[in-house]
Amino acid sequence: RPSSRMTVIIVATPKRTNSTTIILLTIQQIRQIAIGGLAELCVGSPAHVPRVVDVLGQLLTAEDDQELAVVKRSLGKVFSIDTKASFDALFNLVIPDENADAASTASALAYLKNQLHALQNVLKKDKELQASVIGNFSKTLTALKPNSPEFGQFFKFMRNMPGFARDKQAAIVLSTAMSTHLDADSFDATSEESVSLALAAIKVVRSLAGRSGITAPTVEFLLQTVLPSIPQMSDANQLRFLQVVADFARHMDSVTVRKHFGTIVGLFRKTVPTEASDEVVDVKKAEALLVMYHIWSSALPVAARDHTGMFVPTGQPAEHSSSIREAGEDFRARLKVLSAAADTLGKDASAIVKNVRKAMSECKTDEEKQVVRDNKAKAAALVRTVQSIKAMLKPLSGRSPSFLGNKALYPSWSARSPPKPKPQKQQQQKQQQQQKQGSKKGNKKD
Repeated sequence: RPSSRMTVIIVATPKRTNSTTIILLTIQQIRQIAIGGLAELCVGSPAHVPRVVDVLGQLLTAEDDQELAVVKRSLGKVFSIDTKASFDALFNLVIPDENADAASTASALAYLKNQLHALQNVLKKDKELQASVIGNFSKTLTALKPNSPEFGQFFKFMRNMPGFARDKQAAIVLSTAMSTHLDADSFDATSEESVSLALAAIKVVRSLAGRSGITAPTVEFLLQTVLPSIPQMSDANQLRFLQVVADFARHMDSVTVRKHFGTIVGLFRKTVPTEASDEVVDVKKAEALLVMYHIWSSALPVAARDHTGMFVPTGQPAEHSSSIREAGEDFRARLKVLSAAADTLGKDASAIVKNVRKAMSECKTDEEKQVVRDNKAKAAALVRTVQSIKAMLKPLSGRSPSFLGNKALYPSWSARSPPKPKPQKQQQQKQQQQQKQGSKKGNKKD
């Protein structure tokens, strides 16, 4: 007698044999047979591919190993029938909606990743298929919120896809897609959600900018929408956006620099006073503004002269105007205040870093130790900020100031670090070797 978990299938043989075969199958076996048969529906009717992939994609969450293997085999058959339509349907499963299951989305994403790796040779040869996949990437990134976990997972795996890192066309398409999240009409400087979305989208564009060169929509958004809204933001968001604008400063042309140079100088004046006071100078904001100032002044020195009175004397009549002289006196006074503030904060931060061991030895609980670690991290970050500021102030201190370009700047928030100075002994040895080589050449000539 079959159990409740079994289903009886009666197979009747031709009448002349006068016999009947009874087959006992479990519900699980019947499911597997049905799943395996889904791919057969697409053999003569490719129009069924999107719906079949949708169903099979949702079954990728199966806990039974045998059933999961059948699902993947069936999906493989469907991909062999119509690869493009299968990819289209699978990408749709990656975009979560209100009714979507998180586990189903994650499973579909994992399978999509495996298929892209498995079919990378096919993608290289089939340009039409490759363009379709890039278009799906763009559609998915546009549909997902840039600050969502799904977006982060999807973008990370996309960046690691073979060939993508060298594909300029893909970078262009995706950079353009990100610009849809930078909408001036919907941006609200007082909303944390709106600010978070914009920053996440800008981060993606920044990572692609080196290969795509498509930064115009983002630059326009930053200068036309973000900069005028800076005063409305919280201090933390002001700093984050100023650092972002500083990172994009090298992508701005001379026309843009001339138009917005005064805005940056105005923000610097609000950040750094002309005279020392009890109010603490926000050196992190000042650092970001100085980075922009150096890059823009290097690209357009005349703007630095007109707005801040900083220039290399050439004898032109405009250099002796009262407005430029007053602007120079004002700007130099602020630089002096910033230098003094950086020195004071730098000494305090360095003292905290040096006394960490002593502070840790005095701690009695894990909570107290964690406080010491957090203070050390903040102090170390402040030391890097002060070092960056001092490096930018030095070329502005003389009568003939010089402006640092992007390659000579090492902001504290950047992954780039300044080259380490060579040890004195190594420099002396190198000089001695050069002198010996010079004397040998002289002897040969004699």
